[in-house]
Amino acid sequence: MVVCPLCGRELDGSRAVIWEWHQGDEVRQAYAPFMEDLRTSPERLSHPECYAERFGLRAVLELVAEHDQKERRGFWKMWYEIESLKKRLAASERE
Repeated sequence: MVVCPLCGRELDGSRAVIWEWHQGDEVRQAYAPFMEDLRTSPERLSHPECYAERFGLRAVLELVAEHDQKERRGFWKMWYEIESLKKRLAASERE
């Protein structure tokens, strides 16, 4: 059972979380839409609403925006690679 350190309630694996970890001397935070999708063991997990109560709604929205931008870059890269492969395949079929 994973418990939110800010409220003491259990975290649901199928819901969003704010996760924290140390990177050197810095504490980093990120948003994850589904706790069960995390591929690491974060040092700390919190409910987004608890994180917002403590650090403000703006802090949560910034983390969500960072996550969305990362996802968009990933989708753009995937789309670009697919389009490149399609062009190469079409060119090879003409040869």
